Amino acid sequence: MADTALRGRCREMAEKACAADPSLTLVRGWYADPLWGDQEHWWGKRPDGTIVDPTAAQFPVPGVTAWYREYEGLFPCRECGAEFAEGEGYMECCSGSCYGRMVGVPCVDVRGGPS
Repeated sequence: MADTALRGRCREMAEKACAADPSLTLVRGWYADPLWGDQEHWWGKRPDGTIVDPTAAQFPVPGVTAWYREYEGLFPCRECGAEFAEGEGYMECCSGSCYGRMVGVPCVDVRGGPS
């Protein structure tokens, strides 16, 4: 069972682990839980690649090394899958139009046509 007290604290806890152990590097990315799908996440990594995740228990299926994926500069849009850079999207989507489609709200793009 997932430990809900750890939810939303991954960056904070990973930073604390890295401060306590200088051999760790702070890593940002995703954890691909089979029940929840890709979840944005933070953890620590040792020089040999070993993952140190103080909040792994927040996931229904925690701590599977193969399911950690490091951030590579782009995020996938949750609606269309297009990749976009941090700060360019809207609520985990590449555009307001994609966000509207994802939540079921019809959108009109800035040119005036349906999106």
